[in-house]
Order: sequence, then structure tokens, then C-alpha cells
Amino acid sequence: MRTHHSAHHSVDASQPSIALNMTPLIDVLLVLLVLMIMTVPVLTHRTTLDLPGRAKRAVPPPVVHLDIDFDGAISWDGRALENRAQLIDRLRMLAVAEDERVLRIRPQRLTRYDNVAPILALAQRNGVRRVALEPVPD
Repeated sequence: MRTHHSAHHSVDASQPSIALNMTPLIDVLLVLLVLMIMTVPVLTHRTTLDLPGRAKRAVPPPVVHLDIDFDGAISWDGRALENRAQLIDRLRMLAVAEDERVLRIRPQRLTRYDNVAPILALAQRNGVRRVALEPVPD
């Protein structure tokens, strides 16, 4: 009787196993869990910004134009500056001015960046906070 019972539960090597391999399933579930943990904080993160509304928008600030010619010549609001000392004096006055004037740098089309970069550096070193670099028109 014993042999009959053990023969019933013996597994034949030629028959395929019907057991499910759980390792790949667990690996996929762990990857999905990690992805969910990483993306949920991004989806729930919010940044509140106080954007200016139309009611707050007032008259645009006055603009000071600084033109740079292709040869490095500089003009301040249409008046030619003879040397860098004059430019530094004007930049310092602009930095301490009460109104929030904007320094708008307008290089000519053929002006090299080597002529523009030192002027941007001078403006920064002398405390000018509002600088705009106009794009060169085509």
C-alpha cells in the first residue's frame, strides 16, 4: 500500500513543471514600486509664485541706451564717450540712481563679443542691477 501511495505523488522527469517562477514577477513589481516612489513627490510638488498682475504693471522704467560700434566705440544715450573712465563714472551714477533705470546695451551687427563682454563686466562690477542686452537685428 505504501508503494502505491508513493507512486501517485512521484513526479515524472519527462512531464513539464507547472510551478510559476516568481523571481521575474517580484523584480518587475520592485521596479514599479521604485518608479512610483520617485514620481509621486514630483507630481505633488507645487511652487507658488506671486506673478505680477495687470493692475500692478505701471509705466516701464526709464532706459539708458549704451551703443557699441563694431570698432569698440561707445555712446551713452547717443553721446559718444571718449574713454572707459567716462563709462565707469556713468555706470556708477546709474547704480546709485533712485529710479530703476535699465541699462540697455545695443551692439551693432558687426560688433565682436570681445568688445561687448568687458562692458557687461564693467556694469556688473560697478553695481548696475538692471542690464538688458538687445538682440542684433537681422
